[in-house]
Amino acid sequence: MARIAGVNIPVNKHAWIGLTSIYGVGRSSARKVCSAAGVNPATKVKSLTESEVERLRAENLVREAEPDAAVAVPPDDGAVREAYEPPQMHVYSDMRDLLMLDPIHDVATEGWPTRPAEELKQAG
Repeated sequence: MARIAGVNIPVNKHAWIGLTSIYGVGRSSARKVCSAAGVNPATKVKSLTESEVERLRAENLVREAEPDAAVAVPPDDGAVREAYEPPQMHVYSDMRDLLMLDPIHDVATEGWPTRPAEELKQAG
């Protein structure tokens, strides 16, 4: 089993696909690393020799972050920002009765939902 940059590389995959299991290494980067290390990208990881694995490790797949790049701070443009106000919820109940009707069973011949007869008597 090959362990590169603290990650166990899957042994049944091609070398360049196996390298993509390392966080931050994509397909194009994995191919570049293989060619720079002199490793055939189509070779299965289980078939790699120890010297090939060492050459892949030597490609510095993991680098320390620069101290200035660790935290991104937005530039201060001097603009005065308003205080955050949470959105207000508005409740509209003028269509509540229409929406509560059963559109499958309570439909008039015109196609509009209608109230059952007993509800109309109680409301009237």
